[in-house]
Amino acid sequence: MNGQDSSAGRREEFPKRQGAGSLRDERLMEAAMGEAFLVPRLDEIDSVEVFLADRARKAADLIPCRATAFWLVDDLDFRLAYCSDEKERERITAETEELIEDGTVAWALGRGKAIIVRTRLQEEEHLLLHGLRSSESPQGLFVALLAERPEDLTDLGRAFLTVTLTLAASTLHNLRLYRLVSDLNDELKLKVDHLEATEGERAAYQRQLERLLSEKTEESRAKNLFIANVSHEMRTPLNGVLGMAELLADSSLAEEDREKVETIRGEAQSLLRLINDVLDFSKLEAAKMELEKGPFRLRELLGEIESSLSPRAVRKGLAFRIHTSADVPEGLVGDRGRLRQVLVNLADNAIKFTDEGEVLISLSRKGGDEKTVTVRFAVRDTGVGISEAQRSRLFQDFSQGDATTTRRYGGTGLGLAISKRIVDLMGGTIGVESAPGEGSLFFFDLPFGLTGDERSRPKAPSSIRPSLFPGAKVLIVDDSPTNRRVADALVRKLGLTGTAAASAEEALGLLEEEPFDLILMDIQMPAMDGLEATGLIRRSEAPYRDIPIIAVTAGAFEGDRKGCLEAGMDDYLAKPILPEALRRVIDEVLERRLGREASAPPVDLDLLCSRMGGDRDFCLEIVATFVLDLEERLDETREAFGAGDGQRLSQAAHRLRGAAANSAALALEKVTRDLEQAITASDWRQAAEAVNALEREGHFLLRWWNSSPLRGGKE
Repeated sequence: MNGQDSSAGRREEFPKRQGAGSLRDERLMEAAMGEAFLVPRLDEIDSVEVFLADRARKAADLIPCRATAFWLVDDLDFRLAYCSDEKERERITAETEELIEDGTVAWALGRGKAIIVRTRLQEEEHLLLHGLRSSESPQGLFVALLAERPEDLTDLGRAFLTVTLTLAASTLHNLRLYRLVSDLNDELKLKVDHLEATEGERAAYQRQLERLLSEKTEESRAKNLFIANVSHEMRTPLNGVLGMAELLADSSLAEEDREKVETIRGEAQSLLRLINDVLDFSKLEAAKMELEKGPFRLRELLGEIESSLSPRAVRKGLAFRIHTSADVPEGLVGDRGRLRQVLVNLADNAIKFTDEGEVLISLSRKGGDEKTVTVRFAVRDTGVGISEAQRSRLFQDFSQGDATTTRRYGGTGLGLAISKRIVDLMGGTIGVESAPGEGSLFFFDLPFGLTGDERSRPKAPSSIRPSLFPGAKVLIVDDSPTNRRVADALVRKLGLTGTAAASAEEALGLLEEEPFDLILMDIQMPAMDGLEATGLIRRSEAPYRDIPIIAVTAGAFEGDRKGCLEAGMDDYLAKPILPEALRRVIDEVLERRLGREASAPPVDLDLLCSRMGGDRDFCLEIVATFVLDLEERLDETREAFGAGDGQRLSQAAHRLRGAAANSAALALEKVTRDLEQAITASDWRQAAEAVNALEREGHFLLRWWNSSPLRGGKE
């Protein structure tokens, strides 16, 4: 009893280290990506000792230690099966045997995680104990003599060590079953060869074999469940690491620091993809993946995929296109998330294995009836291509075309296997056509339900209000790839067309080649900054000398704004760019530069006065009353359209048309009439254009009235 109390005083909980993103964590991620979680096939293991030596090396990559050892359970007794350092064998043996005797090892096996104990002779040194336990029984114990203080160990190292040792325990258990089955097979073959096997013996052997296989299947399920749980828990903090890396990458950093952040972000993304693949694979192995069935809009999904993958293709100099046949319905019923996963995986692979040319996603209708449709999704690339022998292995677990593919492009070989299983689960088929050097075509056919009335409903409204000048061409000038990507995404959300330039020199070249309506100009750029570029544009004799230019800079002081305007810029935006601020500045600059105010007034006062018997003051009161709630009526129209409420939208348009007609706002009246006609025809695309035009005309009328002397009753 006293010995147990003494031992309990040596026990410590595994210390938790705060913080993330350290160089140690980067190294641990690299160790995990370097196959720390992978185990050899059972028929490839020459001996238990060789396998344990390999596990010990992988464990040493995760936790700094001076020596490691494995104890295995044989007939409920522990025996030392491996020690990495013969000089420490005697000491580790003595320490472990004492811990076995006083019950500490039994306590450690029940914990299911790593624990720390002080060594008996030198309290400043520590041993790490971790049980090797399968779902059926304990397999043994892992012991490590630590080379650093316990408080310096990381949470990530603990998690990776637990995964590695749990897989090792599962492998040891399966290895025993495998060798038992092999021995039984050898025994049976011997009996058959000597004609000694009887029908009863074969039946008994069959029952024993079925029992062993059942145990192995159950063990495999337990392993997959464990991996799924651990993968899920690891994915949560990794999302945090990745999110912080994204924020750091978008901040002002020295070039050396930016390269480090990009490395962290790239490795975190790779590890997150691996964990997600392992999680999905485990769900599929354990038959735990369930499909969700609900309505979704196909082109909205394709837009998300294009926004996600197009920047990567552009960085490689590839064209990225999506083409949908006109006979493919918009409203479908199925698992939107899993469809997106398969499409993104195939398109992402196509981009990865293509160095020049293009990647094309095409959709076509393959069949269906009034309630269902079968759609073929095809991803074609102009990449390296695949040989016939390689194609036969593509959809197998942990398999790629050949070994050189893994070395050059990376990856686990899980993506295509998971995609095939998902397509099978969704009731579809998947295939590939390819030849070396001629690119590849991956395709899959999936059945979907049709949404009925959902097919004609409008797309859900964006939280970002579109620009009053849809389709305007914007030149984005910024030396930061991240900033260009963010600006391009915001410009497209505003309904504008964006073209990016990585330097002022490149922007000047683009201006010579094609016309633009506006420039978003970064100020701080190498070689030629934004102020210098603006001066060259304004002093040139080229047609683009008067193009509107908006400064985009991290400077937020009044002096920065003044310097931009004095250089000839039209307006100024401080980073980070907010969507609403960007829309407002672009609309105001384009409104001023395009000279909209010089056109005919939005209200025909002469016509209104002729209707009212020449009473001009009364006519101005009518206009003032109309303008008073115009903003509210415009918002009501936008909300009704966004909700897809045709009846409410029709009522709002009708009320607005009547008010516009009574106020002689002829352009606004025409737009509301167009909107009513689109609603009657159930043409939501035309309705969307009419709503945008309605907002342009309405806000123009508001600005005209608020700046007009007529507002005060004067000419």
